[in-house]
Amino acid sequence: MKLNDKDGLNKKVEEIKFKERNELGGLNKHFVELDAKCKKFDRKNDRYDEIIDGMIDIWAQKRKKKKLLRMLKKEADDNGKERRFEKYMDEFYR
Repeated sequence: MKLNDKDGLNKKVEEIKFKERNELGGLNKHFVELDAKCKKFDRKNDRYDEIIDGMIDIWAQKRKKKKLLRMLKKEADDNGKERRFEKYMDEFYR
């Protein structure tokens, strides 16, 4: 009688181990799928970060060029006004 109980228990244990193995295999498969999705999103975010950083760099360069051109234009205007004033003063005091 006890021998049959052990056989029954061993069969139940094997069934439980088999179910557990199948469940773990399914969970592992699900984890691998989620991990792959996560890595895909990370690569996508990295690519977006590179694009955004590039756009910010372009914007900063354009802004610097605009500032430089405004400064050069103002300086040229000031130099032109100064030259015209000097020319006027030279003509006025002759």
